[in-house]
Amino acid sequence: VYDISVKGGGTLPQPSLFPCYCVTQYTTQLQYLTCLCSLILIHMTLLLLTIIVVFIGATNSQPSSIAVSTWAFTTATDAAWAEMHNRSDAKAVDLVQAGCAACEQNRCDGTVGEGGSPDENGETTLDAMIMCGTTMNAGAVGALRQIPDAIAVARGVMEATRHSMLCGSQASDFAEITLGMARQSLSSEQSKAIYNRWRNDFQCQPNFWSTTANLTPQSSIACGPYKLLAESAFECGHPERTYTTHDTISMVAIYKGDVASATSTNGASHKIAGRVGDGPIIGSVTFLTIY
Repeated sequence: VYDISVKGGGTLPQPSLFPCYCVTQYTTQLQYLTCLCSLILIHMTLLLLTIIVVFIGATNSQPSSIAVSTWAFTTATDAAWAEMHNRSDAKAVDLVQAGCAACEQNRCDGTVGEGGSPDENGETTLDAMIMCGTTMNAGAVGALRQIPDAIAVARGVMEATRHSMLCGSQASDFAEITLGMARQSLSSEQSKAIYNRWRNDFQCQPNFWSTTANLTPQSSIACGPYKLLAESAFECGHPERTYTTHDTISMVAIYKGDVASATSTNGASHKIAGRVGDGPIIGSVTFLTIY
């Protein structure tokens, strides 16, 4: 089930995405098509939520005020709602930033903020993006190191630069020099324990290296570093889809006729160092416009 957390005026129905085992009584072809549709729905959730929010706003004489979050992250929607009521000058973009920032600080579900999802070197890095539907301006950071306030850095990219995305150590330089943020380790005792167990007890399994490539040592039985000895045949397949292989916090807010969205994540556990996920990619995880 795909949990949606909602705060706002009016009622937003809670959609459910059912796993493939719910259709085991049907034919194999139907199972496949149903599973494929479910996966598409997972990745299109924010777009669908935006349509629902705009529809609700269009059916009322007064513009709706609403904040929506993926999963049951009520910490985020509560923070967005508080921002709406405590600041007379608040905009939709402030609401989604406040919600994602609250989840970063509370490490929602271990998938957001510092202290979670260590990469294969044991370091936690962050991805985030923010977008304003009125202007279609957006900002994002990927593989952000040593700066815990990822959504604030993404907001800074949107407002202070003519770029849409900064990545890696240079994004940290931007946060430190331009935004005045202090660097710190993003690791926690929990993330260190996760990393040490993965490396020492499980020999770096699972990981994100190819098992079909001609790597030495073999990525399926040993830790790296790995070296590609020769070209290997690449075949398309069906990726594993579980609760832990997708998603994080994404938010949509509509307020005073404006709409905004934001996403923040610490990515996939044991990812290859330097990996940027789909979370900060504008148009991949979310896209907004007002018609």
